[in-house]
Amino acid sequence: MDEDEFAICIACQCPVKDGDLYYEDVTEGPLHAACCGPEPESYHRNGEPLKPGDPIPEPEIYRSLRRLHS
Repeated sequence: MDEDEFAICIACQCPVKDGDLYYEDVTEGPLHAACCGPEPESYHRNGEPLKPGDPIPEPEIYRSLRRLHS
């Protein structure tokens, strides 16, 4: 992604901005934490589905390339 481009949430199609809580889908891209449902089937850990009883992973805080390079 070019540092002038915005990351786009794969669920709501809105920009993912610095400071937003998000998850990274290993094949599709970023996803706002607020766009994820409560179902464990919606989440993965290291590209693998969660096992029964696994806790839902904590979201990450988004930092854009522009911010990292400034």
